[in-house]
This record gives sequence, structure tokens and C-alpha cells, in this order.
Amino acid sequence: MKRIFIAGMFFLVVGCTSASTKFNSDPQKLSFYSYDFNSELADRIKICPDSMLNSLMQFDRKTNYFNYTLSPEEKQTVTDYIELLPELYKKILKEKLIGIYFVENFTGNGLTNNIYNDKGEQFYYIVFNKTTVGTNLSQLLTEKENTCFMDIDGKNRIEIDCGTAYSGFLYILFHEVSHIADFEKHFTPGLPEDESYKPVSNETEFTKGVWKGYTVFKIIYNHAYRSKISFYGMNNGPFIHLYEAEELYKIQKNSPFTSLYSNFNWAEDFADFASFYHITQKLKQPYVISVIKDSKTIFKYEPMKCENVLPRFNAVEKIYNEESVK
Repeated sequence: MKRIFIAGMFFLVVGCTSASTKFNSDPQKLSFYSYDFNSELADRIKICPDSMLNSLMQFDRKTNYFNYTLSPEEKQTVTDYIELLPELYKKILKEKLIGIYFVENFTGNGLTNNIYNDKGEQFYYIVFNKTTVGTNLSQLLTEKENTCFMDIDGKNRIEIDCGTAYSGFLYILFHEVSHIADFEKHFTPGLPEDESYKPVSNETEFTKGVWKGYTVFKIIYNHAYRSKISFYGMNNGPFIHLYEAEELYKIQKNSPFTSLYSNFNWAEDFADFASFYHITQKLKQPYVISVIKDSKTIFKYEPMKCENVLPRFNAVEKIYNEESVK
């Protein structure tokens, strides 16, 4: 097994066929899973098998992960948000997604995993934190962002405003499915750490002028804080003090990135860019990041309106292109 930093929290390779199946030594095979590609996407919401749940806990060093069954209202929310996905995304999921799982107490918000059939073709499942459905979009993004900083309290914090019209599940669903779309359609060159990595080129329209490699910026966009960015306590973080936040976000404002999370690699860059593009340009919701000190806003900006972000819109708009769906 291997673990790759890639999706909403981690890219984790596990496998099983049923709740009673023991963890298999070759878990990346599609044949170890039950699936129905003729089913509706909402009908692929399943109970996470015990072996998969145990593996998640093992890697995250947790003992309290539990399956979560959505209420009828929550399942309707998930169903509605799946329908909000671009047609390209839904087409890929219909052909490639084997399961959707919700887990209680899960570290982070989401996880995407790939597996393979005997021809080497990739298929996927997604694990979501159950809290993503019941938390509004602004609250989820605010809570996530604050895990990047020390010294957070009621008077000193980061706030993200994406409105209250949607659940936080909208963002994490779009982010995770964007990873799958990226793997399938190569909006970025690929995932070098993956043994199956076969780059289609050294750069794509989305990465051109921004990335030199999977984790390497063009030098103009590098900065001292980058190595300190950490979410959810990863690598024993956080490492950035809140008093440094204003300076960090001023750097971000002049970058081509839509979020701090985008700094990790070009895969996270694409997933977050596509997510915030959808939220702001298609759903017409705000996206404002504010630094709060002593209960006063000392700095705020709108990432999707920044000078170096706007030129990348065309590359992401292609996920809505009818030609891409064919």
C-alpha cells in the first residue's frame, strides 16, 4: 500500500469486496470491489466496508472512524449537488465511479482513491467526512482555512465568505471529482508519484507559466511561506502564525492561485481552481477571504478577481465545453 498527498486530505490505496472481506494484498484491482456502472450516481452511496474503514484508521492513526448513513434529507442534498456537476464530470463518474462513502470523525473533508482493471484502466471511489453535508459552505471553508494558522481564537481568525446558499459538501464534492476529471482528461500533466504516471506533456494550458513540475512553481511565484503551509495538522502543523496571515495573503493576491491549498501541487491547484470557478462563475456565489485581528478586518481580497487568476479562466472553462463530453 502507499499513501500519496493529493486529494481533499490524502490519496490512500485500500481495497475490499464486502464488509466481511479481509484486506487484500493486491487492493488496486477493480475485481476486488462490487459495483454497478448502470446505477444512478446517488445509488452508489454505500456503507464503507470494514477492511477499508480499518485501513483509513490505520493510516490516520485513529480509532474512532464509523460508517455514517445519510438521512433522507442529507441524501437529497447529495443527489442535488451531484446534479450540479458539469456534464463532463457526471459522464466520467457514470463510467468510472464505483462507490461513495460517508465516514464519521474522518480527518479532513474528503479522499479520492484510484484502482485498476486488468487492462490498466483507472476507476475510483470517494470518501467524505459526514460533517460536510450539514455544514454551510462558508463555515466549512473557514474552518479548513483556520487549520493552517496558529493563534486562532474568537477575535483573531481567517474568515471565508462563499455565502450560505449551499452546503460545504458542494465544495468538497467538486474538489474530489475535479481530481478524477484531471486524471481522466489531463488538465494537468499528471501525478509523478503514481507508479502508473504517464505524462501526456510537460505542461498543459492550465499549468503553463505557473508550474515547472508537479510540486515546483515557476520561480516568480515561489515564496518563503510555501513550505510552512499545512492543513488539518498535517506534518505536525500548523506552522504559520496569524500575525503573518496578512503578508501571506498579499503574496497570494499577486499569484495565479485561488487558495493556499493550491500551493501544494498542480493537482490541488486545478481541483481548487475548478471548484471556486464553479462556485463564483456558475453559481454566482461570493468568494472573499478576510484576516480578522482583534475582531477587526485588517485585510481582505477576492481571489477570483485577481489579475493573475483571471487569465486561467479559459483553461478551466473547458470542463463545461460540450466537445469535452463527447
